[in-house]
Amino acid sequence: MNAWNYTHLPSTIIRSERPEDLLPFSVSGRVIASDNSLTALEDYVSRKECISLLRFVVTFVGTCILDTVARLFALPAPNRLSADQEFSLPPEVTAYSLYTSQSAVEWGREWASFVQPGAIGTVRKITEHHAMKLGGEPQQEMQAIDLISSSTEIPVPKAAIVQTNALILTLIPGVPLSRCWDKLGPFVQFRIFCTLRTYIRQLSNLPTSEKPGPMVGLVRGALFEHEDIYNVFPTWMRFQCWCEALGSRGWNVIARLAKQEPSLNPVKPLLVPFSSKLDYRRLVFTRGDIHPGNLILDIDGHLWMIDWDDSGYYSIWFEA
Repeated sequence: MNAWNYTHLPSTIIRSERPEDLLPFSVSGRVIASDNSLTALEDYVSRKECISLLRFVVTFVGTCILDTVARLFALPAPNRLSADQEFSLPPEVTAYSLYTSQSAVEWGREWASFVQPGAIGTVRKITEHHAMKLGGEPQQEMQAIDLISSSTEIPVPKAAIVQTNALILTLIPGVPLSRCWDKLGPFVQFRIFCTLRTYIRQLSNLPTSEKPGPMVGLVRGALFEHEDIYNVFPTWMRFQCWCEALGSRGWNVIARLAKQEPSLNPVKPLLVPFSSKLDYRRLVFTRGDIHPGNLILDIDGHLWMIDWDDSGYYSIWFEA
């Protein structure tokens, strides 16, 4: 069987049995090529370039239209948090004693049920204007909040005090979208979608980093909780290898479950392994955990983003 029949060039060239009709072919310094093969190759390259250019133009124009619509219908941005909400306690009272009080425990349990049913609340209200969050990555969240509040118009709570394993934040007077979404009208829901698009656009326009991962601390998030897979990313190439390994493992699990019990109809994993369409090179600042429980709609109709300890610099498609 002639191997020349299995090139990726156009069919007008592939059907040829002669190498000199397939590609410019050099033998002892002599270039052998037919006019038909060169013409077909030029047509193929120009057609691919036209298709790529047309796709770029359509994508660019569509993105501009969607961004313009999003800016027109986005919810208004709130004013900066006032100075009268600065955190202070009497000398005889500690933040931890307020965190463990019965009222704080009950508030935290109720708040956790709003965010996600069955979740264990680590955020508790300790004063009229402040909440305390225990665990996570306080240093990472504080730096992310400082970056967002200084470089974007995205409403975020103010980090009052950061400790080794705790963070005290201003309390946003509102309810999570997971609690109120079904009560909102279609137009308000549309405006929330537009607002989120403007937020993600602002995040992607922040200065980038050469190293994937959070600003400080260890890589966090639901996709990275695999202790037996090495997940330190000094470069985007290491991050790509990790994603492909995780995707391959997920598909192997799916295949094994489907073979054992076809009726289970297991859910497909998030990542398709070895996809050539995913761009790993461009790293942008990513929220990393956008869901209705982390979006607060306040009493004045402003949309706030909370819980930034899973944020960091990841590939541009990672937010999806």
